[in-house]
Amino acid sequence: MATLEQLIEQHTELTPAATEQLSQLVSEWMLLADLSFSDLLLWVPKWHESGYVCVAQIRPVTAPTRIDSDLVGSFQSERRLTAVDRAHNNKETIELDDVTAIPIIHQGDCIAVIERHRGAREEGSLVSAYLAAAKKLFDMARVGKFPPASNTSMITSLPRVGDGVVLLDNAGIVQFASPNATSAFRRLGLASDLVHTDLAATAISLIKRLGVIDESVSLITKGTMAGAAEIENRSATITLRCYPFLTERKPSGALILVRDVTELRRRERALLTKEAALREAHHRVKNNLQTVSALLRMQARRSSYEAKRALIEAERRIEVIALVHETLTLTPAENVDFNEIADRLVALSLQLAPDTVAIKRTGEFGSYSAEYAVPLAAALSELLQNAIEHGDVSKPINLEVRLTEPLSFRVINQAKTRGAHAEGLGISIVRSLVEGELNGIVEINTGGGEFIVEVTTQR
Repeated sequence: MATLEQLIEQHTELTPAATEQLSQLVSEWMLLADLSFSDLLLWVPKWHESGYVCVAQIRPVTAPTRIDSDLVGSFQSERRLTAVDRAHNNKETIELDDVTAIPIIHQGDCIAVIERHRGAREEGSLVSAYLAAAKKLFDMARVGKFPPASNTSMITSLPRVGDGVVLLDNAGIVQFASPNATSAFRRLGLASDLVHTDLAATAISLIKRLGVIDESVSLITKGTMAGAAEIENRSATITLRCYPFLTERKPSGALILVRDVTELRRRERALLTKEAALREAHHRVKNNLQTVSALLRMQARRSSYEAKRALIEAERRIEVIALVHETLTLTPAENVDFNEIADRLVALSLQLAPDTVAIKRTGEFGSYSAEYAVPLAAALSELLQNAIEHGDVSKPINLEVRLTEPLSFRVINQAKTRGAHAEGLGISIVRSLVEGELNGIVEINTGGGEFIVEVTTQR
């Protein structure tokens, strides 16, 4: 489906500045639809004003939709859109039956028209308050003042109409609070009614924090600055989103959306704690393994040749596992980039190999969990070491990776000896790891003077 910008470029003569104004409007017009209980269509005049093309559409969450079909990209003539055409030509809001057309003005020209289809609704204080707020925001949109410029990038889980609504007058006094908004402040510790209170003073008293309070919290709760803020104390956490009403360039109160994010923040903190604990566990495992590796190295210095060789092999295998846990310690995500581990394994293998040995990797492994990465690293290390010990060290060793489902990789080297190459302890360990822990298979081919070990695993 074409984007708003693409439709405007294909069908209209609007300037980039006018397009940006409409793009900003559409980015937040869900608020208009929800407050007005209406379906909204954005019509833009085509080339030479030969009709209108629909460049955006939205349905309300707070009411049943009136328009079942998707009209984005469709064309209508002036005769089919009477209210829209009159609003465009007269540059004023037109109401016909259950349709309202609101012109969008840019530098004195009407660049688009919002067609609002009102749904059936019950009467009540909440509906009246929402509709009054919607009218003010539509008036702001008409002259390019909605949405107001604000920075909300620092706040996650921004509230919407269904989460809670507070309306302020010019003095920052609460004139209306929806049940959800009242409940959110009650969780913070508010014991009285929220209506007729000074919201800024109430919010600051509920924070109960020593020291300087963020100025943005005060400005947003006063309704004088567009933006988002978060209020937190020991009992709860809520997010606020402020839309000051601007009438003839003067503030006339504000709409503040409220969302109780207490449980969401609790889960986020629990997740961070879990991740920190997991990284600490990997760190301790890595340290313990390195301690064992050091002890084996010390013992090897005092042992016979055969015992020394066995201890060095054991040390290498422990270092491989420690390497994976070290990488997981430095990785904030649950999965680890195995390409980094593979490169370090190659470097580790070359440290223990003759200077003539070269290992070349082609292809990418991907990212895997610790449960998958540890046996995969151990198997790969054994194959590389096996190729170094039993292959022709004057010829390069190739590691070919195919990131498919299932994962497959091959270690290819020029064979020097066949029997020990295919039946030694290293290959036995690889088979045990791949078949037992990775649910895969190991295939060995010896043709054309090459020794090829192909491993296929289930990710």
